[in-house]
Amino acid sequence: LLQSLFHIGEFRRIVYSLNCEDTPDSPGKDDAIGSDPKGVLRGIVDDGEGKAPSLIQALQNVFYRLQTADQAVNCRELMKSFGWDTMDAFTQHDAQ
Repeated sequence: LLQSLFHIGEFRRIVYSLNCEDTPDSPGKDDAIGSDPKGVLRGIVDDGEGKAPSLIQALQNVFYRLQTADQAVNCRELMKSFGWDTMDAFTQHDAQ
């Protein structure tokens, strides 16, 4: 699926143009300091192996690697941004 979306030029352009800092859940300058202690609003996921980037940043990273790599691309970072662990990758996730 990711490769199919990557090869849609307009979709890829939109993904690259998204600003990771201005996501709808990002805290604003008027938000209280410390109101997001776990990084939930910033899209940061900590699974014990380190913090993962936001979904948008992870998708941009995968697309960049698809564009520049000459080997298979690893999607662990994107999975972490979903809050998934390794076992979730092998579980079917249907759209509701």
